[in-house]
Amino acid sequence: MATSFAVKRATPRFAFFAEAEVTMRDGTSVPAQLSELSSRGCYIDTLEPIPVGTELRLHINDGMSACDLAGKVIYMHSGNGMGIFGMGVVFGKMDVEQHVAIDNWLRDLARKPVKQPC
Repeated sequence: MATSFAVKRATPRFAFFAEAEVTMRDGTSVPAQLSELSSRGCYIDTLEPIPVGTELRLHINDGMSACDLAGKVIYMHSGNGMGIFGMGVVFGKMDVEQHVAIDNWLRDLARKPVKQPC
């Protein structure tokens, strides 16, 4: 039985909504939306599927700051006929500036109060 990615995660993931652009090695760009962020990766939604194993560049912009990162698609969910595809992306090697940008976003997200279910 396969273990779900949620169980395998080594770091917490936060809801994080930002615009993104994915650029594949061949130069093809795909607009994307980030919906989750962790220190090791993120979850993106696109209108085009990006196959598991694809190495890419990811430009993330939340309207206040931006960051460019290398990444690799590690899993994909189809949109069940809705035309949207969700993908888990693990970040590649990051330099100090990239770590600082991700850490700043995560610090801000960790400070936000969590809404408790009624």
